[in-house]
Amino acid sequence: MVEILKKLDSNYIQIKYSKEKYGEEGRDNVIQEAADAGICVEQTVKVTESSTYHLVYDSFLQAGNATTIKVWVRSHMIVPLASALRQKTTSGAFIFNCSHS
Repeated sequence: MVEILKKLDSNYIQIKYSKEKYGEEGRDNVIQEAADAGICVEQTVKVTESSTYHLVYDSFLQAGNATTIKVWVRSHMIVPLASALRQKTTSGAFIFNCSHS
């Protein structure tokens, strides 16, 4: 995972994760691997099934340096989240790297 971030020249990242074992373990692993590689995790945001997905985009803007976003969510959450983000995100504004269970 960190190798992809290095190839993208991502010095700062954000992590969006779902609150369950898969999302939290993914978040923890990325935080550790990023720290070992000298990559700053600028923010982590928990995404729940009741989250208003288009508001998740607003959280991206709070971390101005981190335009690469690692997403660890449950599979049933990825499609509505991606659809909401596609509507709000301008082309090239962010790089998303998603993983789902």
